[in-house]
Amino acid sequence: MDFANELRIATLAVHRASILTNSVQSTIQNKGNSLEKDEFGDPVTIADFASQAVIINAIHHYFPNDTFVGEEDESMLRDSPEILERVWVLIQDLKEDGDEVPRLESKEDVLRVIGLGGKVETGKGRVWMLDPIDGTKAFLSGTQYAVSLALIVDGEQKVGVLGCPNIKAGSSEVREELIDRDGLGVLLSAVKGQGSFQRSMSLDGLGEPKKMEMLKDVGSVNELRYVNSMASSYISRPVYLAVKKACRLKTDEEVDLWSMHVKYAALTIGGVDAMVRIPPKKSYHSYVWDHAGGQLIYQEIGGKLTDLDGGKFDFGVGRKLEKNWGLVAAPPSVHGKLLEVVKHVLAENPIPE
Repeated sequence: MDFANELRIATLAVHRASILTNSVQSTIQNKGNSLEKDEFGDPVTIADFASQAVIINAIHHYFPNDTFVGEEDESMLRDSPEILERVWVLIQDLKEDGDEVPRLESKEDVLRVIGLGGKVETGKGRVWMLDPIDGTKAFLSGTQYAVSLALIVDGEQKVGVLGCPNIKAGSSEVREELIDRDGLGVLLSAVKGQGSFQRSMSLDGLGEPKKMEMLKDVGSVNELRYVNSMASSYISRPVYLAVKKACRLKTDEEVDLWSMHVKYAALTIGGVDAMVRIPPKKSYHSYVWDHAGGQLIYQEIGGKLTDLDGGKFDFGVGRKLEKNWGLVAAPPSVHGKLLEVVKHVLAENPIPE
């Protein structure tokens, strides 16, 4: 199965959600970050719900038997008519050219499609996993965030799409402060076994897809350039820094990005080579929507990803990656050596349960 139609509709959905979320981010920035919750609702909450509704509506129209795992559920909206009203207004304001996807006709339609995102069983059949806004802290600050969508079939990633409205098309690196002021960023996509592609986004449509080059080999772990988010409470900073020290890096330069999917975009686009995520507790496991799609896009240009035990990521065990702890991403030429370094450091610096 080539998943061509799934990719087409997923691309359409993510593009529309990128336009919607970018409009909210622009509104926040135009008000000088002074947008109050009581005048717009919580802007991130409003954009999150609206983005999820737009995405699920498009996918469900074409694939009515598929299920969904989304970050949001409709219970808050049912309990808060004021927030629901603001979500509804935002969706109605979205310009949608063409008739490929019918518009949501009522607030009840919005509640219905958002409610479809509560799937728990992910191991069998076709499941779409989505994060309507990945990187909410960066979203509020006007920097890099992503809209992510992935199709999982029997626990494995088959299609991945990332909308990155602030990454400049044609850029060879990703930074929080390097914002696309002229367009609507880029859309990255992949189908398993078919490579990864990049397209420019605008309010009027999408540019032609360009196949992305395969990763180049890195000769040694001391040549790696890292991406992470050092302010995150989901990593053990001291142990991570011990890993970098053990690699005896030629340069200690690091790219700091808040959004998980933007990190995957950075690994794919270039300027960085590796990412190591060591949780602060052994009991911590990431949500699937923080990784589904972005991982596939990176793997399809030749990147290697495992957990800290060297295991493959399993998206078929529910809303969290319960079988996987931590992450090592790097070119295959050095992934094994980097994983050895990580394991050695962890043996000397055990993580608490």
